[in-house]
Amino acid sequence: YGRLVAHCVVDGQDIGAWMVGRGWAVAAVKYGTEYAAAEGDAASNRRGMWAGTFEWPWDWRHGRD
Repeated sequence: YGRLVAHCVVDGQDIGAWMVGRGWAVAAVKYGTEYAAAEGDAASNRRGMWAGTFEWPWDWRHGRD
């Protein structure tokens, strides 16, 4: 899709890991598995979007790009 994949760090804290660990984002394992454990922890503890149901971003985008 031509999207940029990057890490954002503020005061030494990886913002992607922070968001995924709180259930506010999902790990894009297509590009790397470094956030997979944080996602698993958020899902098993029903944090953020894991407290309910949601549509995966890549499923929502399918056919829209």
